Amino acid sequence: PAMLARVLRSSRRGVRRFSGMISTTDVEVRSLDNWLTQFQGYASKYFIVNGFRMEGPLVAYPNMVSYWNAPATAQDITPESLSFIEPISSELEVLIIGTGGSTEMLNTETVAWLQERNIGFDAVPSMTACAQFNFLSEEHRRVVACILPVGGEKDRI
Repeated sequence: PAMLARVLRSSRRGVRRFSGMISTTDVEVRSLDNWLTQFQGYASKYFIVNGFRMEGPLVAYPNMVSYWNAPATAQDITPESLSFIEPISSELEVLIIGTGGSTEMLNTETVAWLQERNIGFDAVPSMTACAQFNFLSEEHRRVVACILPVGGEKDRI
């Protein structure tokens, strides 16, 4: 994990910005079978995913990434903010929750909701969550990562 974190930090150079619109001239179009979501870097308010700068909280699947309408802190994550996980929970091996710049515990209601649905989860700092997600998705594991920006509440976009 320490080596992966160094790779994540060092790969921020030479990154293209994500404008919200992707044309076929900006990116090679690939089938989902060949696509592998990979975090390549991060800063206080954004992540670099497959060469694109994506601001704010994200949800990463092995073959796609999307924005997450997340609460400001890990303590504020509720079952409602994770409800999109429920339809795929039986197929999910692990849910990684990136808690921002430091380790934060999830609230007891959210932990109980995840346990009731037999969803294995790991709540870790977002830098660690990026590295764990990369490793597990490269192994073709059924993993989803819900990741808050590293900067935390006062530095959020």
